[in-house]
Amino acid sequence: KATEFARMAVDSEFAEIHRQCASKASNADVIAASNAGGGDEDTPVLFCPIGGRNNDLARVRFWTCSGFSEALPLIRDRSAAKNLAVVLLFWQEEVASEEEEDKTANEAIGVFQTRIAEIAHLPPNCRPYTTVLSVKANANQESHLTDFRARQQQVKVSSISCEEASGDILAGSLQTLCQDIICHQRSATRKRLSVIDGGPKCCAVM
Repeated sequence: KATEFARMAVDSEFAEIHRQCASKASNADVIAASNAGGGDEDTPVLFCPIGGRNNDLARVRFWTCSGFSEALPLIRDRSAAKNLAVVLLFWQEEVASEEEEDKTANEAIGVFQTRIAEIAHLPPNCRPYTTVLSVKANANQESHLTDFRARQQQVKVSSISCEEASGDILAGSLQTLCQDIICHQRSATRKRLSVIDGGPKCCAVM
């Protein structure tokens, strides 16, 4: 489903509109965006508007991990890690009973917990922004996912929900993700400045 999610988002009308905006950017902007990314030329790319203007764009590159044998593309460089996000995708299929819905959610949560363990092995300042992105989940499944997030002690996990699975809605969820990451970065910066410049002090035990 991760590959299908990426392809639907990249092929959406939303993506096409903002791809055209990106193509009008200066050559310097394109080079800077390329150097800030990673992967290769075949990696799906989505441009998302951020802030109040459509010409302020975030470039989203996808790495899809669908099996246990595929490790997350985690990095130990603090500067690069702050622009990396891990999206734990829960996509509800059509199922026949409430019991099967619970089973689907619990199986997904088991996989998510494995991924959280990978992230937790990194130093705290190298851990990527992490979110659960649910697609077409019902209220009971959302409750399971909320409980999963609440149990996490080492890695903070946010959430985004999509009631439908159209390309534009999926692309819009990634725009929300970009905006959440920017807010998270600004909040972290303010906290560091607060500690450095007259903010709350900590004591050292010698």
